[in-house]
Amino acid sequence: MKRRHVPPSRLRYEERNPAVTFRVPIEQQKKLADIRRRTGHTISQILREGLGLVEVKAGDAYNRGFKDGWGRFEAPCSICGKPMKFDIKKERNAKAKGFLFKAFADWHHVECKEEAGSTDRGSA
Repeated sequence: MKRRHVPPSRLRYEERNPAVTFRVPIEQQKKLADIRRRTGHTISQILREGLGLVEVKAGDAYNRGFKDGWGRFEAPCSICGKPMKFDIKKERNAKAKGFLFKAFADWHHVECKEEAGSTDRGSA
């Protein structure tokens, strides 16, 4: 059987825009059809909008997790090696907070040391 000629422009288009296929439960397919009918958008447009929302949510979640985790960390016990958990934000760890600030009193960023001209031992 003779193969049909595919124009080079079509080949380039298909290379830059690969097909994405997937299966969904019938309920989701009906929801998708309803969204298409109400909005007039194509499935591709709906997918791109959905990806944008997911990116925003993922970025928000990352930032929230980073903020929530700030000041919380683990360090190994020097005797048994098991992790000790620290949270300098919480009032009940006020004593640990004082110890941590004292323990890291000489630690600093390399840039801060250069600006201050100090010769402390620690750096991050």
